[in-house]
Amino acid sequence: MQLRIPLTIAGLLLWSSVALIVDMSTHSGVADGFLYAPGVIATLALHSVRFTIAYSVWCTALIVLGIFVSPAAAVPQLIWIANRLYSIIVIWLIAHFVRRSVRDSRQIKQLETMNMITMSAWTKEVNVDGAWISIEEFLKRRFGIEVSHGIDPASSKRILDEIERMKQNGGGINGGPTAI
Repeated sequence: MQLRIPLTIAGLLLWSSVALIVDMSTHSGVADGFLYAPGVIATLALHSVRFTIAYSVWCTALIVLGIFVSPAAAVPQLIWIANRLYSIIVIWLIAHFVRRSVRDSRQIKQLETMNMITMSAWTKEVNVDGAWISIEEFLKRRFGIEVSHGIDPASSKRILDEIERMKQNGGGINGGPTAI
């Protein structure tokens, strides 16, 4: 695992160097900025949004550098500038999707590891990092779920039956201070 990260980074830098060499070897009218895209996709292996962004910045800088080091072309300047801009846009679109993929995989991993929670048998509160919070607050924080309260049919029937029995016995509600 420790060796994988430096090897991946070295491979990405080598890949971007090859892409720059190809860029320097072709005239500025050729759209070869797509060569940087596989490197941005490969940053998925590092599971790091920061590295993906840093590598995308690096590739963008190399694409811009290619403007100055590529041989001149017999195509209008607008064409080769558009090619460079398209390449930069593609790099950043890929970076965006890599970022979302890393975020989503982290959330999935978090859900997979969160297969058990500690709940108080008395208060129904949940232990989250040493703090006891209500189950409603837990669901809101962890999953963005808002909870509303209601009463299930069996409990409703039991309570209504209890109220009716209290009325018949002359206690509770209108008949005096009997507690449920």
